[in-house]
Amino acid sequence: ETPAPENKVINVCISTLGGEVVDLEQPVLSDERVEELRARIAERLEVRPGQVVILHGDGEWPDGRTVQEVLKPSETHAMLSIQKLPCQLRPQQYEEYIDHEAT
Repeated sequence: ETPAPENKVINVCISTLGGEVVDLEQPVLSDERVEELRARIAERLEVRPGQVVILHGDGEWPDGRTVQEVLKPSETHAMLSIQKLPCQLRPQQYEEYIDHEAT
């Protein structure tokens, strides 16, 4: 039987695109889901989770995966950039919220 992968603390430095450092009270663990991390960051920034975009490497971290799954196997630490959006809707979602019959 294969043993379960060890849940490790990942050394993460988190800052907004404006340079504000985001200090999380609890460490980031390798099996933490991206949406859980997004919610913790949002709480610290006093915004809704949908307003937080987690950027690392060449793009945005997707929900539904763990921190370890989105990091390269050789990465033992990560520098994350956080973009705070003005609202929870992404621009590609705007169209579905427009009532075209009312205009």
